This record gives sequence, structure tokens and C-alpha cells, in this order.
Amino acid sequence: MSIRDLIKRDARTITSNAEDFAGPVTFIHPEGMEIEVNVLHTLHHLGYDLQTAQEVNTLKAHVCVSEGELNDKLYYVRNVKNEITFDKHKIRATEASGQEWLYVVEQWFPNGTTGTVSLILGMHKQ
Repeated sequence: MSIRDLIKRDARTITSNAEDFAGPVTFIHPEGMEIEVNVLHTLHHLGYDLQTAQEVNTLKAHVCVSEGELNDKLYYVRNVKNEITFDKHKIRATEASGQEWLYVVEQWFPNGTTGTVSLILGMHKQ
């Protein structure tokens, strides 16, 4: 097993291990398919205003998911050019307080070394 394979294995374990790090969220495909998968889900309220060079209090939600976890549930995110895309996908997640949120995926950043995708989420509704 190569070092790259070990990195992907470990990243997948960290991003999907519900006993230590991860928690369940629901991915909602634009065509209606829904799956539940464990991911790293973070929610914080610190952003940065580029015009004023000041920190601002703004909601930021992120998800880090293993592409392999999605593929295992037949939720494929590659287009015909073999590029990862989450265009028009949504994610339903529950925060620690029990409040459920429905997010739209605004940006996605695949990492070919780790086999993970970091998603920047935009608030859709409660």
C-alpha cells in the first residue's frame, strides 16, 4: 500500500468515524436522491470583510466528506469530464443544540491527495 493510499484511508476514517470525529448529515442531490453519510461538520460565526480588513460576525458552515463514502452509497459527484461538482446540491445537518438546518453547497474544494472534498455551505432555511 502506497503512502497516498494510506493518506486516503486515514482521511476517510477521520471524516466518517462517528465515534470520535464525524456526525451524520443528509446529502440531497438536485435530482432528488437523498443519502445519510458521516462527515466533519463545522459551524462558526467568524468571517473576514475584505473591504474593511476587519473580522465580522457571520455564519460559516463547512463540511468535509470522503468521496469514497459518497460513492459507496451510489451518490456520485463527478460530471462527464470527471470533475467533482456539487452544483445545486443541498445538505441537511443538525447542530449540537438539535437545530436542523438545510444548506446549499456554495463552493467545493476536492483534495486528490486525501480523497476528500471540503464544502462551503450557504444557509438555505431552518
